[in-house]
Amino acid sequence: MKRKAVFGLVLMLSLTGVLMPFMIQTVKGQKVWYVYGGGGKDFTTIQAAINAASDGDGIYVFNGTYTESVEANKTVRLVGENPTNTIIQIPATPNPTYGVYITANNSLVSSFTIIESPPDPGQITYGIELISVEGCIVTNNTIQVDYCGIVAGWAKKATIMHNNLINCGNVGVMLKDSNESIVAANNISQCAAGIDFEDGSMGNTFTQNNITSCTIYGVAAYSSGNLIYHNNIIDNALQVDIFPGDVNTWNNDTAPESGGNYWSNYTGVDNDHDGLGDTPHVLDGLNQDNYPLINAVSTDLLTADINGDRRIDMKDIAALINAYNGAPFGPRWNPYTDLNADLRTNVRDIAMTVMNFNKHYP
Repeated sequence: MKRKAVFGLVLMLSLTGVLMPFMIQTVKGQKVWYVYGGGGKDFTTIQAAINAASDGDGIYVFNGTYTESVEANKTVRLVGENPTNTIIQIPATPNPTYGVYITANNSLVSSFTIIESPPDPGQITYGIELISVEGCIVTNNTIQVDYCGIVAGWAKKATIMHNNLINCGNVGVMLKDSNESIVAANNISQCAAGIDFEDGSMGNTFTQNNITSCTIYGVAAYSSGNLIYHNNIIDNALQVDIFPGDVNTWNNDTAPESGGNYWSNYTGVDNDHDGLGDTPHVLDGLNQDNYPLINAVSTDLLTADINGDRRIDMKDIAALINAYNGAPFGPRWNPYTDLNADLRTNVRDIAMTVMNFNKHYP
């Protein structure tokens, strides 16, 4: 009966017409600039659009390859047409170099592929850098570079979600002296290190991430006071490296029974069949996952479980309704309710939750 009621709710919301096509959320008085390398739009390069923009403007980039390093010292909403076909190709010089370098608060980067041109083992390249900023959002990008995929340095309240970090030579996502940020629902694979937080990074939440096949560390925990739970940490050379004396929380501290992380090297058992290991997964003398997940969890289930209680139910639907039609930087925005990373909480996100309704994991 509950499933039928939810389907009815989805239909009602669809018929009311509240779902609006979304490109870039701006406020009255601000505008959207259009970039296409082939001409016929406002600009042929992304940097030219940023140079012309005012704080709060949107920049929409049509599919194509843009060989440039993009620097934004003003607040912009930078959105690609398609994360597969809108490509920022980092130039070979200078060294170090970057794809997108953000130094303005409340900026957004979404829906790009960022690669190097040409790949050079000696090149120090950053996909996206957030430096000394607050409230920035990086979502739905694919990044493959020789050094660091996404780095937030001296940043606060960043949201880094739904990105694919592949074969990054140093680290997939790094927080350096950065606080109160969310790193969630990212796929990080075959990097040297998956996630690295260091230099006093505190109050950050790392959840719903798949961290797999990293060649040195899955998680490099070099700061204290962070929350790490409901991640899949699988087949990394060393699953976690912890700086001596640092202490973090490795399971959901507000609802311990909802569990910690899945560790592919956990050897405990689940005799009571509650989906959680019966013994903690000890990381070092000060850190342990008290409620390790006994099985890896699919990305669909992780993201549909908005409140993190291991069950997809009406609580998750309620969260979606409360955030309905919310967009980044708006009053109703909740990054966890944008399940498909299209920068809007809408009927598509509710439909994704309905598909997993009443499921429990692992």
